[in-house]
Amino acid sequence: MTARAVGSFRVTLELAVPYMKVGGSGFFPRGRVHVMSEIEEAQDLCRELGAEVGSVSPPYGDNGESQIIRVTKMQSTSLEFPRRAKLLGTRLPG
Repeated sequence: MTARAVGSFRVTLELAVPYMKVGGSGFFPRGRVHVMSEIEEAQDLCRELGAEVGSVSPPYGDNGESQIIRVTKMQSTSLEFPRRAKLLGTRLPG
């Protein structure tokens, strides 16, 4: 699965991971310079979705700022995901 131009990494994860097959990978192109901070901000959500970040590509593209994040789904995702649109990207309760 590949997701492009959807929104923040957190929103993209929440929309894509519930529909991924356990053991499958999603590839998330990111055009920002701060890819590692986006990954760090999404770690709790990633665990909640039953997924983990597998790898990050070296920078590529004309400006050298684009990277691809590979996420692998390790276990089934709770049926509460994805949440309603107005909750996407917000912090999880607790």
